[in-house]
Amino acid sequence: MKKQLFSDRFKYFLPLQFLRVILVVGIFLMQLPMNGVYAQTSTITGKVSDALGSLVGVSVKVEGTANGVSSDASGNYNIIAPPDGKLVFTYIGYTTQIVSINDRRSIDVVMIAQSTSLGEVVVVGYGTQKKVSLTGAVSDIRGEELTRRPVSSIQQALQGQMPGLTILDQGGSPGNSNTTMRIRGITTLSSNNPLVIVDGIEQPLANINPDDIESISVLKDASSTAIYGSRAANGVILITSKRAKEGKGSVTYNAFYAEQNSVSKPEHMEIESYLRLQNLNYINAGAPAKYTEQQIQDYVNGNREQFPLPFDWYNVMLRTAPQVNHSLAVSGGSENFKGRLSLRYQDQDGTIANTNSKINEIRVNTDLKVSNKINVAGDVNYRYVNSVQPQNITEIFRLMMQNSIFTVPKYSDGSYGAGPQGNNPLLLAEGGGTDRSKNDYITGNIKGDWKII
Repeated sequence: MKKQLFSDRFKYFLPLQFLRVILVVGIFLMQLPMNGVYAQTSTITGKVSDALGSLVGVSVKVEGTANGVSSDASGNYNIIAPPDGKLVFTYIGYTTQIVSINDRRSIDVVMIAQSTSLGEVVVVGYGTQKKVSLTGAVSDIRGEELTRRPVSSIQQALQGQMPGLTILDQGGSPGNSNTTMRIRGITTLSSNNPLVIVDGIEQPLANINPDDIESISVLKDASSTAIYGSRAANGVILITSKRAKEGKGSVTYNAFYAEQNSVSKPEHMEIESYLRLQNLNYINAGAPAKYTEQQIQDYVNGNREQFPLPFDWYNVMLRTAPQVNHSLAVSGGSENFKGRLSLRYQDQDGTIANTNSKINEIRVNTDLKVSNKINVAGDVNYRYVNSVQPQNITEIFRLMMQNSIFTVPKYSDGSYGAGPQGNNPLLLAEGGGTDRSKNDYITGNIKGDWKII
């Protein structure tokens, strides 16, 4: 019995001692290289510049370590580094440089500006051009930059993304957005909306799934929009959708969940200020004051069951509205045939009760190589939108601003309170009926290229 007890104790004692030995040896080994490094370091100084002069804020880092500094206002820097190490110089818009120290105490570096962006292809009216050869005013953005924002429409994704393009989102119920686009401001007395071309076909910008966009180009001046004639007087927005690439098939799934809240609710005055201004209103109209001083103090300091605070109709009516978006794309093909299929489902509630929009969408892009000189492409896009909103939406927002603040929105038994004129915006939103719309949108195109020469 004693022998068994000793065996159990030894079984747990041995791993504990073993771990202690490993810990002590590990700490000892870690100290060795560190002491060696710091015993052989020196201070390196220098200056960072480019073709135009000194550069401020260039990152200078010892390769393989977290030791780093930035160049000062004169481009100078100093850093502690080992004599056999390397310095890494990085700066936005410039090519990263790695310089070996080789026992030097002073190292000056001239940074070289990156020119890779000039080789990027931009979609223009006559096809595609490289950035370096553009002569007109053109801005472009890639589709990956748009999908980083969890928004319901492409207009919202473009806000603040492209110079010269102004997008004003005035809100609106889901499925009926109220967005204004302007390229370089207002230019005519009539419509100032730009021309939107998607894969060579004019389409509303709101009908495009952001996950299907490969690139967007904005043509701003006469030289870049000339091919479209007078219809391009307010600028042109060119959208190229994603297409399959030759090689292995790929499956892409994007989804997000978001919550929407109103950010422009007006602030109401305090109850005491409101009651005193009501008295002033009655007195100016030649009538006696509506509230006595005692009644005002009762509302300010009294029992809330007997003297309830007024209702803020914006807080009563506006709610947190969830939004869900799912997008699935399958693409692939060979040299002779390539295809891409994308599916989208979006369910978006509005901040007012009984407001909702559901979108079901499918897009198919195909490319067929008939011969070495003939290529054919066929695209189809189908979109179904089911939207609902309260029947008296305009009246609801009017009552939110003008209804009595002492009207009870809804009692605990489910009945609605009635104001001086019998109107209650919550009653109209929840029980005043709804307007429902179901829209089908379909577009398709077939195009071919023939290389004659």
